[in-house]
Amino acid sequence: MFVDLVVIGLFLTFSRAQITLPPPIITGVEYRQQAVVIKWQIDYGGDNLVRHVIHYTDGRREQRIIANPSEREKVLPFVRPCTYYTARVMSATPTMNSPYSEPYQFKGYQLDQPPAPEGIHIKNHPNGRLLRWSPVPDLYQVLVYTIIGRGVDHEELRQEVFEEVTEVLLDAFHFEHNYNITMTATSYCGTSPESEPVFVAGIPNLEPPNVTVVNRTDTTISIRVEPTNRSARVDSYRIQYTVPNAPDEILDIYNNSQSITLQVGLKECFNHTVSVYARNPADESEPTVINVMLLSEDVPQQPVLTDVITIGQKTMVQWSTNSSTPLMAHKIEYTDNVNKYVDWAIGDANEIWLSNMRGCRTFTIRMLSENTCGWSEYSQPINYEVPPTIAASIPSQLNVTGTADELLLQWNKPNSTEHLIDHDILLADSQGNVRSYWAAGSVNFLVIRNLEPNSVNHMALSARNDCGWSEGKAIQVAIGSAGEIIRQPLPTLWSYSF
Repeated sequence: MFVDLVVIGLFLTFSRAQITLPPPIITGVEYRQQAVVIKWQIDYGGDNLVRHVIHYTDGRREQRIIANPSEREKVLPFVRPCTYYTARVMSATPTMNSPYSEPYQFKGYQLDQPPAPEGIHIKNHPNGRLLRWSPVPDLYQVLVYTIIGRGVDHEELRQEVFEEVTEVLLDAFHFEHNYNITMTATSYCGTSPESEPVFVAGIPNLEPPNVTVVNRTDTTISIRVEPTNRSARVDSYRIQYTVPNAPDEILDIYNNSQSITLQVGLKECFNHTVSVYARNPADESEPTVINVMLLSEDVPQQPVLTDVITIGQKTMVQWSTNSSTPLMAHKIEYTDNVNKYVDWAIGDANEIWLSNMRGCRTFTIRMLSENTCGWSEYSQPINYEVPPTIAASIPSQLNVTGTADELLLQWNKPNSTEHLIDHDILLADSQGNVRSYWAAGSVNFLVIRNLEPNSVNHMALSARNDCGWSEGKAIQVAIGSAGEIIRQPLPTLWSYSF
């Protein structure tokens, strides 16, 4: 009986010891040369701690690192400057985990405000006006350049580009307007003052007019023609249209808001091509071209969409159309309320694989059919939710070549079926200094410049498609004293699954 009581007493003592590991207390953070060091304490006298686990997040991504049992401070990698984080610490023995500490909020290290971009100038380009500038030095970690254009009547337009770009077409600005252009550079820690203004002259060419078919009968076609830009001067329009077995008919019409009726030479079941030019004393625009046919009772009947089928990552639509004459084509339109897509089928086809259907979206589909006498009415639309695909897969086969001056990071080319949008790359050295990079979803490489000799650099890569972000893939690269790459395996603590 005495022995049993002793054993029970020892068991109760041991059980109480198991639940006495208190939560750590975060005492603060310290900023050291663009690195953030977190510090903590734990009121525990035992010598059997095996690790401390630090979790921290900026609300977008959860980061975790592991500290040795004797450590009470740790450099936090991948901390973005001027970004707010919440951290928690947990300690562990071989047999138990402590509760997490109370959350501790801190802010990433401070960077100086970027200077205004310099060297801004304009070059002519076949597609408009090309703006060029000198990049702001890397130490300011610029994320976005903003181009600001101010014109007459308080007009102000903005266009943004990513930091790796040093030239861009001013496609957000009206060709025909004059602007004073300035630029700013934005980092995580603020926006620069505006640069010195540069004058950009307008391009005075007329744009092709808007042409709308307002009515068709079995003998006439009525159209309405309007300036694309109502502030542009348009005195008249030149209208040219094809007719069977004869030269084109040409009309000169003064600019007005009334409809224009075409009749001479028109024939049923003939596809008339109508070209409309805007004119003023200085210029004639490129034509707006439409194809239109007279009404006919012999056009196809209204098509009926019969089924939509998804197999793997491909989607097929099926339909039926009745026509008294041979069918020539089918136009299938589908939209996800952001982008509109069109696919074409030829002849008597009654199904087609849609080329732009993507997962994680709902599409509205409709179609119409054509024979030699014209187009049918649109079918009744249907809504179809494409079965979602998985989020982007983890990038694989990360590899680096080159030197510290110019290092090439490569990874396996993404599978086209993943429809990647972009990649996010974070780089941090052993001191916690961090850089952020962006790459398009279609590429599988990134050039990184000006790494420090005698440094250890951690790179983390993740990818995004319509269904979300992939998990990150990390690689460690050591740089020698001469700037050469010394390959090292990724430390266990980065892949440790707690």
